Amino acid sequence: MSAVFSASLVVTLVVEAFTFIGGVLAARLLLPDGRGQLAAIVLWQMVVLNLGSAGIEDALAYFGAKGDESRRTIFGRALIAFVLLATVLSAASAAVVAVVFGDGGAAVSGVWLGILIVPAWLASAITLALLRGFHLFAAWNTLRALNSLGYVAAILAFLVAGVATVGSFVAALVVSHIVVTGAGLAALAREGALAWPRPVEFPRDVFAYGLRAHTSHVGRFMTTRLDEIVISLMMAPAALGFYVVALTLAKITRPLVQTIADVALPRTAMAGPTPQGLEMFRRYVRLTGVMMVALCVPLMLVGPWLVEVIFGAAFQEAKTVVVPVVLATLPFAGKTMLASGLKAFDRGVDAGKCELAGTVAMAASAPLAALTYGIVGVAWAAVASQTLSFLMMSRALNRLFPARLTDLYIPQARDWAFLMSRATALAATVVRTASR
Repeated sequence: MSAVFSASLVVTLVVEAFTFIGGVLAARLLLPDGRGQLAAIVLWQMVVLNLGSAGIEDALAYFGAKGDESRRTIFGRALIAFVLLATVLSAASAAVVAVVFGDGGAAVSGVWLGILIVPAWLASAITLALLRGFHLFAAWNTLRALNSLGYVAAILAFLVAGVATVGSFVAALVVSHIVVTGAGLAALAREGALAWPRPVEFPRDVFAYGLRAHTSHVGRFMTTRLDEIVISLMMAPAALGFYVVALTLAKITRPLVQTIADVALPRTAMAGPTPQGLEMFRRYVRLTGVMMVALCVPLMLVGPWLVEVIFGAAFQEAKTVVVPVVLATLPFAGKTMLASGLKAFDRGVDAGKCELAGTVAMAASAPLAALTYGIVGVAWAAVASQTLSFLMMSRALNRLFPARLTDLYIPQARDWAFLMSRATALAATVVRTASR
């Protein structure tokens, strides 16, 4: 647990750095209108993917971690799932583009190119899920870093070629996912996991588990993206540009949470609802909470000042939403961790119900907030909906495994001892590596 945890956190810092650089480049080169157009293109492709992916990532990670079937069998099922999902979701993507962007889509560089995001993202996501499920965390972490690095590298390559348009940023995103998929397949091949399933079988159990967990994922996605969806539909592209710049600061912390949840799910699933498994999961939750508070409080204080310094004077309006979008990250972190535990114990439906409540609250409040207070109102609606989902999920987990709230959320003395032991071990590893 500890070695994977430490390595994943280090890689997350690398991922965050390059993701942030990509966001800065998009803002500086495209300005508010172009940044908003790029955000809208990616947003609607992610809507299609997250609504239609049927929980395939969590399902493959779960079955891979359980080890009841060979890696080749699981890869074969993943391959069938990819073909089915890529076909259906690509068609859905084209329909969404036609409806949302209409005739105006042709005037925005990269709108139709954005359809390629669907199969490219799906392929890389499935590949990474297999690596995670098979506990090939070294390859998984490497490819996570490669994804963000590849995106920035592709942007810079287009820039050197004299191209800096919304379309070039979309193309860079597609290229980065293709590179990750290729490298991931190579890693799986080295482990002997690649095989064509014979006879071809529809992966019913994979989709069955995935759909149960998917309710939670869809709810979490919609709760965290409904703000952007409302702004995209109700306001000009520049407004979305301002909002996503503020989100760029807030999202510095979010992948950290997702990384820990990605590690926690298969390891908690493998341990099961034993005392050891429950304590391991609770430690993940407690330490995540400490890290998030330590990151978010300073960010809320200096974030408005950082907007103009980092993204430029053109994004002055983004200052008004920095505090609420960063604040919303705290309940988001809590519910992300709790959802990973519920999924690991095969209670993803419970997490989904809690997420659905937050989604309904956001859908009801965000449009009115947008009409009344603009992007600031949407941001505060997001804070309220995230908090509602978190509180409901906390109650659901406590009903399943009763415990004092302090055991779940307040760091214990043994947690600090654990951190000290890991820091000591990590320092010793660094020293040994440097001395070679």
